[in-house]
Amino acid sequence: MSEDFKEKDYTTINFAVVGDLLNEWSSTCNSFKSEILKASENETFQKLIELDLVGSFPSKYDNAMLSVTSQIEGVISSASAYIQELEQTDLDIKNKIPKRKTPTTDEGDGVVGDSNTEINNLKAQLEFFKTISLSDLSEVLNLLNTIATDKKVSIDELLDDKTLGDEIKEKILQSVKISSEYKKFIEEGTTISSITALKSLINGKVPEAIGFDDSTTLVLKTYLNDFSSKNQLTYDELVGLDSNAKSLKTALNNLNGVSKVLPELDDDSFQRKINDIYMGDFEEGKEVDENVQSIIRNDIDVLSELSNIKYNDLLTNGDCLDLLKNGSMNLQRASVFANSLSNCKNVSKILSSLIK
Repeated sequence: MSEDFKEKDYTTINFAVVGDLLNEWSSTCNSFKSEILKASENETFQKLIELDLVGSFPSKYDNAMLSVTSQIEGVISSASAYIQELEQTDLDIKNKIPKRKTPTTDEGDGVVGDSNTEINNLKAQLEFFKTISLSDLSEVLNLLNTIATDKKVSIDELLDDKTLGDEIKEKILQSVKISSEYKKFIEEGTTISSITALKSLINGKVPEAIGFDDSTTLVLKTYLNDFSSKNQLTYDELVGLDSNAKSLKTALNNLNGVSKVLPELDDDSFQRKINDIYMGDFEEGKEVDENVQSIIRNDIDVLSELSNIKYNDLLTNGDCLDLLKNGSMNLQRASVFANSLSNCKNVSKILSSLIK
């Protein structure tokens, strides 16, 4: 074969490695952003500001530092979008390659069944994840946890192992607890489409699915700050240092209790039950763990602050029921996701990209 037609190393991209690198950049940027000391909050500058001796320097400095991080985040975002586009192009090209025939046999020519005969539906799966039911989310994540535990690997290592893609698909299709709607995407799509979509879910790239909005982000950061303090650590030490990975995973695993305590959204007494948890009004033998109660109470307080609605109105006024249910749904999604995140090798990087 002519040298012109031989594949060169520079024509291939290791998407898993690039994805890890982008997550690392994002984590580093977030760490830098959280450690910036604002001039306007510095005691010395505050005194100089009172004396009108520094002009607009503090605000200009703060804005400049914010601009630097924004530009870095923009570069990371552009790089991520470009890589996703390249990966999508690879998938599109792969599916245009003609099917390969097997050698002729007495029964005639057979056709090898492979992923090229399936539809590339990565975009459709990602869109589905944005509105995935809590039930499907819980079952999919639980399934990944179970398979990863059986294989003695983390969830992200499981999804990076190309030899296990078909097995993961088969386990999803065999599950009686997963909806036929999601199974249809799995049946129609290529293995790489399904696994890539699951990677995006685990890496926090579909925040709608895992309930990460302004409210839950604040709640989880407060919880992790409290957990850090109780363990003589700072938040950055807990989240950013590999030596504290075990403690971080314990903190996230403990969040699973939240989803087990919150009432079903279609429960007629939903609002009253949330109110009981908030007020600590429990029947004997049905008390809620203090940490879980604290997280739920903090969630109500954050919802109250962000919506400018008094917490007691949220808990008693029927007009606030939908808002309360939406907040509860997102908190349940986040707690279920956090439990799975505790079984990921890159837990710090993923979490840093979500909580900024």
